[in-house]
Amino acid sequence: MVRPKRVRSRGASSARPEQDEDYIPPTDVEEHRIESSRAGASSSGARASSSRGRRRSGLDLVPEVLGIPDTPLLKGLGEHISALCRNQERTPISGWRCTWKNVLTFYQVASPALRDALGRTPLGSFLTIPRIQSDRRLIAALCERWFGDTNTFHFPCCELAITPLDFVMLTGIQIVGEVIPPLPDISMDQAAALMGVSPATVASDSGWEAGKVKLSWLGSILGEVALAVIDLDSPAFTSILRVFLLFILGSCFFMTDRSCVDSSFLSLMDPIDRFDTFD
Repeated sequence: MVRPKRVRSRGASSARPEQDEDYIPPTDVEEHRIESSRAGASSSGARASSSRGRRRSGLDLVPEVLGIPDTPLLKGLGEHISALCRNQERTPISGWRCTWKNVLTFYQVASPALRDALGRTPLGSFLTIPRIQSDRRLIAALCERWFGDTNTFHFPCCELAITPLDFVMLTGIQIVGEVIPPLPDISMDQAAALMGVSPATVASDSGWEAGKVKLSWLGSILGEVALAVIDLDSPAFTSILRVFLLFILGSCFFMTDRSCVDSSFLSLMDPIDRFDTFD
């Protein structure tokens, strides 16, 4: 549930809330807070743009180290974050951001009806996991040793993989249900209808990006709705439940380096009871 965070520009403010108990100076994580308004969500997309107008991911800022040969398993090692360790260089990535805090914050203020509906989904067991203080330097070190070519951690003494059985034994969360099928493309109009908003609202709020929904925009919706009082009789209950589930999927399981989530996941929630059948 961690992803690299872009280095803050020199002109940006470095002030932090006094109550931010997670701050560990000087190189650890700054919690990424959900935008409190849709205006903030739309303006955030203007930052960190490349010459083509696209946002750059944190790993795009890692300079390439030349002269590092490929191995039979691992390719492009000069562009991997671990290459900086070879030359004892400091990584340009200032920290890592955790999204679990945002999910739990919304879940803890949700109404009993909404929490019960979320708890009956395959994500219900994950929502019982408490938020803990972790050593962010350890997380950074693990990320330096993770290679997507093999989906394993590479250490001097061994190669470490996490299997589904390991996950079940460590967490106690069972892996059950149907396998998620290939997902169809969903248009902005279809996605908006499933989320209970108009396409014009999605467009005006800049909540859509190339077939994906921005997590900051989903967070702004959850922040504006009275989650504590919504009940089963509310006309917006099913729509808000879909928004919440999509926010969880995008924040903690299927995030992208653009801070978006694929809108195709909404097809698993139409009808909403269908989502409960999947793994």
